[in-house]
Amino acid sequence: EEAIQTWQAKSSDRYSHIDKSDIDRVYKNLTEKRKWYEQTVNRLNSLRPHEDPPVLCSQIKQQQDTLERECWLILNKPKPRVEYPKDTPTDTPRRHPA
Repeated sequence: EEAIQTWQAKSSDRYSHIDKSDIDRVYKNLTEKRKWYEQTVNRLNSLRPHEDPPVLCSQIKQQQDTLERECWLILNKPKPRVEYPKDTPTDTPRRHPA
């Protein structure tokens, strides 16, 4: 969420090279996982102590890992390399010491 806010505010050059469509994908993944998490927590809070949980810790961890992996790939996309023109002129003859 912090990365999305930084990108929207244009306050840092860190995410400036990432397209809006990629940021939208990150935001969509984040909101989907957050919604899933909130629903899961609500179901867990409504259980009695003797009831089996509807979701396991491993499933929560799997959702977290999936979110981190998908967002990591987008947010850590390398900046495009800027190629500068070469300064060596090709039409001037070079002198070799004799």
